[in-house]
Amino acid sequence: MVIQHYLDVGQLPHFDPDLADKPPEIVLALRELIGRADGVLISCPEYARGIPGAFKNALDWLVASHEFPGKPVALFNASPRASHAQAALRLVLETMSATIVEPASITVNLLAKDMDEAGIAADPQIRQQIVSALEAFKGWIDGEAQVP
Repeated sequence: MVIQHYLDVGQLPHFDPDLADKPPEIVLALRELIGRADGVLISCPEYARGIPGAFKNALDWLVASHEFPGKPVALFNASPRASHAQAALRLVLETMSATIVEPASITVNLLAKDMDEAGIAADPQIRQQIVSALEAFKGWIDGEAQVP
């Protein structure tokens, strides 16, 4: 499994529906990346009880695309307290016709743990939770499982 981290969320221009059919090059590149992906893993923080503006903006650029509808999506949440953003994110993704893969969507309690990537990978409970979710995601993508 290869996971590619998209780093240009903050570089996307503000969504303009008048440009939906002829978006800027950076938006075309995002759509192409989504089109090539077998699935999308989203880990989105909560800000002011919702989806951060830059991330919602990225989703808005994908609404009018043909690459996103039906795409399998796994949601990784790093805090059980970030329930408002997760609920809002699910609503937006369902509106966009994403296929949310529930067995691959997890909440890992990293709140106030001050763990880096190595610490997260070394923690047996967190590691198992992440590995199980990624295996479920791969199984769905490979057609070995179905969304309940």
